[in-house]
Amino acid sequence: MAVATPATAAPAGSATVVPIQVTGDPAKRFNLVLLGDGYTEADLPTFRAHVDRHLNTPRTRTPTWPSAPTRATGS
Repeated sequence: MAVATPATAAPAGSATVVPIQVTGDPAKRFNLVLLGDGYTEADLPTFRAHVDRHLNTPRTRTPTWPSAPTRATGS
C-alpha cells in the first residue's frame, strides 16, 4: 500500500488578501472569504475570472439543483 505525503502548508503570513468588493464600514458588513482550493498559482487569473463571474451573475435558481421545485409553485 502506498502512503501519500501530505502537502506542506505555506507559512501563515504568506497569503495575499485581494478585496473583490468593498461595501461600507468594516464593522457593519458581512465578510465572505473565497478559497481557491484546486487552483495553482498559475491559475490565479482563471480563479479571479471565476469569482468575478459568479459574484456578478444574477441567479434566479439554485445552481446545484436547476429543476428543484419551489415552495410557491410546487413544480
